[in-house]
Amino acid sequence: MKFKKIKILAILMMAIMLVIPGKAQAALPSAYPLGLSEAQVDDLTNRNEVHDIIGEQYAVDYRKIPAPYRTIKEEKPKAQFKVLVNGQVVGKSDKSKNLDAPTTVIDVNLNDNITLRDISQAFPGNKLFSWDLQYRILPK
Repeated sequence: MKFKKIKILAILMMAIMLVIPGKAQAALPSAYPLGLSEAQVDDLTNRNEVHDIIGEQYAVDYRKIPAPYRTIKEEKPKAQFKVLVNGQVVGKSDKSKNLDAPTTVIDVNLNDNITLRDISQAFPGNKLFSWDLQYRILPK
């Protein structure tokens, strides 16, 4: 009898686990915290796998996200960094409005000391809370 109760309890728990996720998913809002619709979030996060003119696939195109105090829609966010190698500045992020700015390539050795220094500026009346730093390491 005790084995039967445990078996029934296990089946009941599995049934509950299958039903609850469906109900929870239906309760998600149609607009996300930024006030964007699900379709806009799909577009911004590239869930539809849209490629740019040279075939690159963006993860998130921050230029399309509305932000107060931008002078034009395409103005880049102002999170910027200086790259120091062994204490010497060897590069920094582009702050221009050129959307096709070339990637800065920095050659370093394995034993070099690499420092990223934050030189970010927030739009007036705003604060920067997080940064998206992207890098790629390629062996020669």
